Amino acid sequence: TQTGPTSDHTTGTDQGWYLYIETSSPQVAGDTARVLSPDIPAGTLCLQFWYHMYGTHVDTLNVYLREGTTLGTAVWTESGTQGNQWNQAQVSITKAATFKIVFEGVRGVGYRGDI
Repeated sequence: TQTGPTSDHTTGTDQGWYLYIETSSPQVAGDTARVLSPDIPAGTLCLQFWYHMYGTHVDTLNVYLREGTTLGTAVWTESGTQGNQWNQAQVSITKAATFKIVFEGVRGVGYRGDI
């Protein structure tokens, strides 16, 4: 309670789908969870996604562009509670080689921090 969404963004119901990081025990502060996309061909594109970061212990959501085994620097990041709502983000991407998109959630200091 007092964290995470009550419904998905697309349907607005509890019958929809979304990914989240669970921050209850046994997870501890600083733990990370990552989701990787399939390979994406080189080129220019716009990544658009919706995210929900609500709770007193929310830490950070990062987006990386991974080439090979190199994670690199985050191309987008948001930290702290962003209200009990879905928020939209956009990232312009230009890559000269095949890459993967990596979403990374970082656990905060307590269990009220699902991302």
